[in-house]
Amino acid sequence: MADELLLEARDLRKSYAVSTGAFTQSSRRAVAVDGVSFALLRGETLGIVGESGCGKTTLARMLLRLIEPDAGEIRFRGQDWLSARGAGLRALRRRMQMVFQDPIASLNPRLRVGGIVGEPLAIHEPKLSSAAPAPRKFSPWSDSVPRRSIATRTNFPAGSASASGSRAR
Repeated sequence: MADELLLEARDLRKSYAVSTGAFTQSSRRAVAVDGVSFALLRGETLGIVGESGCGKTTLARMLLRLIEPDAGEIRFRGQDWLSARGAGLRALRRRMQMVFQDPIASLNPRLRVGGIVGEPLAIHEPKLSSAAPAPRKFSPWSDSVPRRSIATRTNFPAGSASASGSRAR
């Protein structure tokens, strides 16, 4: 089971049209990802590193199907990830996660922490998130964290009152 192929990408490519002006079209394309291939086994972790602008985010977005590749293949647990549509796509996407490099960019300063944590539940598990009243939604983890942390679910995540360390947590 440890040798189970979890995620495989073959020759992924993505390019974008280069704009030459507000009202003009260009046939030039900027290549963001060119020929990326890898195989990830169950239990392994994939880290995508590189200099700014090298295509890390574009690759991650293609892997989650937030954008479509121009060419290549993506397979998740043997299934053709690029042919998945509708409910099948949503079901597969629930099993993946992108961890952003900058936690500040991941936190919406207009949402309270409870809303940020609860939003994926509302999207991916609507029965779970609508079944319980708001204060009880997070009870599964409330016994395992200090009381001062639980109180922060009603606080805003960013701003002068929030230290960078608490944003990362």
